[in-house]
Amino acid sequence: MKRVLITAGAAGIGRAMGTAFAAAGYEVWVSDVDAAALRACPEDWQRREAPADDEAAMRDLLAEMGQL
Repeated sequence: MKRVLITAGAAGIGRAMGTAFAAAGYEVWVSDVDAAALRACPEDWQRREAPADDEAAMRDLLAEMGQL
């Protein structure tokens, strides 16, 4: 399965990107600092509260995805 991680992806352009990737058959992982916006994302998306500028948080997220 193809996978995509979209940072700051719970709303706006990021959310639109997630929707497009999901429609194309990707497993969507999305991170954002807005917990409420993350909860509003589709339930089949993997949602994580993490700031994109936090190197340790992103490394942990990539490890969780099996990408490290």
